[in-house]
Parts: sequence; C-alpha cells; structure tokens
Amino acid sequence: MAYYHFGDVVRLGTLCRNSKEYIPIAIFSGVNHHLQPVVFGCALIVDDSEASFAWLFEKWLEAMPVGPPVSLVLEFNQEMAAAATKILPDTHCTFCEKHILGTVREELGSLYPEPELDHFITDLRKCIDCCRLEESFESCWDSVIRKYGFRNNELLQSLYEIRRQWAPAYTRKVFCARNLLPQSCQNLENVIEKHFSSKTQLWVAVQQLGQAVCNFYEKETQADYLTTFQMATVRTASPLEKQASSIFTRSIFEKFQDQFAESFGYHADRLEDDMLHKYRVTVSEGDEEAHTVSFNPEKKTVGCSCCLFESCGILCRHALRVFIIEGVRALPKAYILKRWTKHAKSIATVDDYIDLRGCRDDPSTTMYNDLHCDAIKCAKEGSASSELYSVAKEALHKALDEVVTLRKIRDQQNLQSCKRSIKKSAKGKDSDHSTIISSTRSASKNSLLEIDDIT
Repeated sequence: MAYYHFGDVVRLGTLCRNSKEYIPIAIFSGVNHHLQPVVFGCALIVDDSEASFAWLFEKWLEAMPVGPPVSLVLEFNQEMAAAATKILPDTHCTFCEKHILGTVREELGSLYPEPELDHFITDLRKCIDCCRLEESFESCWDSVIRKYGFRNNELLQSLYEIRRQWAPAYTRKVFCARNLLPQSCQNLENVIEKHFSSKTQLWVAVQQLGQAVCNFYEKETQADYLTTFQMATVRTASPLEKQASSIFTRSIFEKFQDQFAESFGYHADRLEDDMLHKYRVTVSEGDEEAHTVSFNPEKKTVGCSCCLFESCGILCRHALRVFIIEGVRALPKAYILKRWTKHAKSIATVDDYIDLRGCRDDPSTTMYNDLHCDAIKCAKEGSASSELYSVAKEALHKALDEVVTLRKIRDQQNLQSCKRSIKKSAKGKDSDHSTIISSTRSASKNSLLEIDDIT
C-alpha cells in the first residue's frame, strides 16, 4: 500500500556488499507525503552482476503489481543501471548525486591533498546544484575542471559523458523528488549493521528488519495526526498561501511557503504580449541565473525554465512571482500533486488532484481501498449511539467470520491441489527433474504464505 501511494519515485541502495561478515542487502525506499523515508522492500543479493540486478528488478515488479515507478534513483553502478534500463524501459533512471560525489572523493583522495580536494568537491557541488540550465552547467563544469587541472582525469571525463543520467540540468524535467528524497534510512541501516551479520540467524535478522519498518509507519501515523489537527501558520494574507496550508501536509507546505516568501524578492520583466505571457525573472540580490516563465492566462498554466515543479512537484518562486503579477488567487489543480497532500492515502479524492502514475488498476489494491472506505463509513455511522454500535459490531464480526471461513476452505483446496500436482509429477522418473523441484518450491512457498495470511 505504501508503494501504491508513494511508489512514483524509488531509490535503490545497497549495504554490506564489500564485507564478508555481513549479508549483502538491497533496499527499495522512497519518500511519503511528510518527507519521511518509506521502505518498500528489501532483498538479499549475491553479487554485483547485471544478471543479479536484472533478477532483482524482475522480482520487484512481481511483488509490486501496481507497476514500475516514474523514476528510479540508483547508486553509481553501471551493472545496476544496465539491468534497470533493460527490465524497466519506461522508468527514468538516474544516478544518485551524493553517491557520485562520494565516488569522486574516494578516487581522487589518494592522488591529491585533502584541502585542495575539499575545495574542488565544494565547487563541483555548487556547479551541480546551482546550474539548472544545460548551457550554464557545461560552462561551469569546464571552468571547475580547468581551475583544478583535472581535464585529463578519466573518472571525471566519464562522468561528464554520462551527465544526462545524473546532472539536474538534464534531469530537471523528470519527477525524481530531488532534495526531497531522503538520502538514507538511518534507523534501518543501524538494524542491518547490528543484525545482518554472519553470526545472526536469518529469521532473527528479518524479524528485526520488520520491526524497524513498522517504526517508519508509526512515525507516519504520528505525522498524519499532527497534520490533521494542527493548522500551519501562514505568513501573509495571500489566498494562495492559505489554500496551500489547507491542502498540503505541514512538511510540504513549509517547502511551498519558503518558495512563496522568496518570490517577493524577485523581479519579473515582461518579454512578449502574445497568447503566452513570457517573463524574465531575476533575483534582486545574489548571483542566481535568470529564468524564463511562460504563463497561459486562459488555462492558468505556468512553466518555468528551472523545472522545479516537474522535478519535485512544488511550484518554484519564479512561477509564484508570475502568479502574483497575473492575479492568480488559487492554485490550479494541475499544480497540486496528490502524493504531497493531506489526502495522499485517500481514494475519495482521487479526482481532485494530479497523480503522476495515473489510474492504476491493480485489483487487490482497488478492492482493499473500496472495502476500507466502506468500513470507515460503517464505523462513523455505528458510533453515533450504543444501539447503532451493537448493530455495526455484529455485522462486521459476521462478515469477517464468513470471509475467514471461505478463505480457509480455498486455502485448503489450493494446498491439496498442490500436493496432487507434486505426486503426479513424481510418478514419472523420466520427467524433467528441474520441473519437480520447481513445483515443490512453489507449493511450499504458497502454503507458507497462505497459512501466514490465515494466521
């Protein structure tokens, strides 16, 4: 369900791959509507081969029938990227900026003195973060490389050649929640470092991992409560800011509010008087590059060359500056992503906001949401009085008993069917031995999963 709501952008990270004392593990994670890390799943891996990562992505898609993510943020690993491109052709794959800078520091650390390397990394980070346009990034990159005499460095040359796979200037039009996606799941990593060693039984390690994941959802529930019952403080009398405070979660509203407040320090010059109103937006103080904003007065749509909304789902200060000038008093639906709102996990508001992955038709998820809404309605109506409470309680228990009974019957039938299939396959010794093994494993796995579901 977490992946259903927040699986539009996923980060894949690995831990303990280079240690013989620990179990190598891969973590699929993302970010929820409170900007908290959310764990979608973990996997044990054997090696760094493209085949292993391809298997990992295939199993990932099987486990998450909602569909592939919009974007996938990867470690700087060519085998991982090749497998992702092959198995997830419709997903935009990018390399993690932090991992790239870490690789640069590690590779150059033994060749150059620490103070000079620190200055180089600082300038390189500034080049990456501040240059939102392709031309300015290429110019800045060349200037930094020349300044420190790294023109012949093979690593830096290779990074420049694949710059379209990691530099924000080239990936800015793809939603990847850049700067919003948590860099790591610290609590989870602490559990892994403590329990996923060769000295710990696997079932104990997995149990501890499950408890750590539960803690993430407890924090999400707490944030849901605060967002529902504590109103955010607005800084101005603007209806735009007031509307945003009522729609977005507190964490997202704070990001929006920062952009809105900063917009008052920008100046917009009108460039054209065509059907599209174009502006050149510059900051009053500082050296930030100028951006071009296009506004359609009929549709109330806006587009900025910085592409902050496209990459993060939050309107930038340049676009908000133009909204104020053009007299826009309410955020159009096109600029309210459902995944950032207070109703991110509700299907009742599915038509009110924008969903990046569109309509998803996973039957189990749809049915779950439908039943969840009915159960909530029953709880609201049944809590009005003691008499209604008794009726609702009895009805829910009766329905649950019928569902569980039918589920047990079906589970038993499936188990018997698997056993008959195994016996039938075992009769013919000349049959393919691998088929028997496959059937046995499948039957055992299904049986365990079904029994666990019943429990």
